[in-house]
Amino acid sequence: MAISEKFLGELKNKTDVEEVIGSYVALKRRGTKAVGLCPFHSEKTPSFTVFPDTQSYYCFGCGAGGDVITFLMTMENLTYPEAVEQLAKRAGMAMPEPERGGGEDLKKKRLRLFDLNRDAARFFHQTLLEPQAKPALDYLLGRALTMRTIKHFGLGFASDDWDSLLKHLTAKGYTREELREAGLCSRSKSGSFYDYFRNRVIFPIIDVRGGVIGFGGRVMDQSLPKYLNSPDTLVFKKSSNLYGLNFAKANAKQRLILTEGYMDTIALHQAGFENALATLGTAITQEHARLMARYTKEVLIAYDSDAAGQKATDKAIEYLGEVGIKVKVIRMTGGKDPDEYIKTFGRDKFNQLIEGSGSHIEYKLAKVSSKYDIHIDEQRVEYLKETVQILSAIESPIEREVYAARIARETGVDKAAVNAEVARARKAFAKKTAKNMERREQEKLFSRRDKINPEKEGALKAAKSEEGLLCILFFHPDYAEEIREAILPQDFVTSFNRRVFESICGIIDRAGVPDTTLLGQEFSPEEMGAIGGILALHETIAGTRQEAAQYIQNILAEKSRRSLKAADLKAEELTEYIRRKAEKQERKE
Repeated sequence: MAISEKFLGELKNKTDVEEVIGSYVALKRRGTKAVGLCPFHSEKTPSFTVFPDTQSYYCFGCGAGGDVITFLMTMENLTYPEAVEQLAKRAGMAMPEPERGGGEDLKKKRLRLFDLNRDAARFFHQTLLEPQAKPALDYLLGRALTMRTIKHFGLGFASDDWDSLLKHLTAKGYTREELREAGLCSRSKSGSFYDYFRNRVIFPIIDVRGGVIGFGGRVMDQSLPKYLNSPDTLVFKKSSNLYGLNFAKANAKQRLILTEGYMDTIALHQAGFENALATLGTAITQEHARLMARYTKEVLIAYDSDAAGQKATDKAIEYLGEVGIKVKVIRMTGGKDPDEYIKTFGRDKFNQLIEGSGSHIEYKLAKVSSKYDIHIDEQRVEYLKETVQILSAIESPIEREVYAARIARETGVDKAAVNAEVARARKAFAKKTAKNMERREQEKLFSRRDKINPEKEGALKAAKSEEGLLCILFFHPDYAEEIREAILPQDFVTSFNRRVFESICGIIDRAGVPDTTLLGQEFSPEEMGAIGGILALHETIAGTRQEAAQYIQNILAEKSRRSLKAADLKAEELTEYIRRKAEKQERKE
């Protein structure tokens, strides 16, 4: 919905950007700004900066930036109106009556999908309790789930009928197209609609606010795939949601237990481990890791013990470590996953596994140890090579020393020799890591900039001058009249910067001073990131009238150069046309 500028101005005055962002990111004051580790990419040196004077933020590492509304949109996966509403509640303000607009339509559509998913979940659960669903209920009871647990997680059943859910929901007033957009039905080549989930036990996926956003389905026969998730929709994104987080968040302060799937999480909750959750499949993402980092500082990985589970564990260790989470690994012997282990050995034994779980270093060393027989010299050398690489990645000198001493004892190699190899590997590792991080960050940064302002690459000097001029205009609106007399929007070389210029000028006309909160209503979060980078320039430029004049001169010079080039091209085209015409005439004669 379109939100009045008056309301947004009042909201900004009642909102402290540093306080809001500080509830997600550990910030430290540095003069007039605050810095911290960026929540949007992995880094060890803080490059994420909050500027209270402009109510904005910018990461000099990955290019993420914008205002406090943009931050909430990105962190909580909210729409613009939803982020404004959340801030308004925080500030004790009532949302204004909605004005007609595309934003309001989008909000209505999202709310409609939440209602539709809720009604679908109720239908699936009710179906599970009907006589024809006895095989599905027997399956769940056979997995040692109680009726209380089944109800707690809202488990259900999708019958093998072609369109039973479709008929039920359309009878309640939903359209077939709405069901398709929610991922609850599909459309055949002939144009007919049919249920997306059929003959499957259903696991509703619920977000942290309690809304049903999607579903997982476990097939009841030998069909493939064995597990099927909802496709990505307006309210559901597989890569940024975790199953069970709606319950686990209340018990996450000490730690979270990360499992591979629905049944493992449910079995752990039933056994009293209510801090368990699951990725939707084994593929953990960086978004999953950032999401967990909002609720806890420690994660115990309880993935399956098979090859796929071990591969997934390695990836989880990497991503969780990048966001500063302490990682431990639960190693299960006698059961391939938490569900099977608890059934076989009981809750107390699993609790002992938790208490005895080792760090991710212990896990990696044990994994390497299982590959070699250190009593054979050749294999002992290979074992040392791999363990030295593991130790070289450890930040703590004390931890490195402890593990180096253990490896020296195990292999019978002098500890000084092990430490020397670790030091050498660490130096190489640091160099390689720094180079890789720099490359990754540059790729992210330039990729983002190219997407937002692709014309910049073709006119770098002029584009940078545009950015400098925009920064000066934002911080010195008293220059606005002079700047607008000297340069017009059509003089800008890049269309994105032209849009920003027109937007800032419009806000100055209406409100007197620019405001990032008002800009946020006109630009996407990605575009606000680029604007955040432009505003961050104020730390490196003088902001004088003379500097503004130089920027304008650079922009106009590029425009003039392009105009002359275009004129030359037209002259060349005309000359070529005349030459070809003359040649054609000569051939005729």
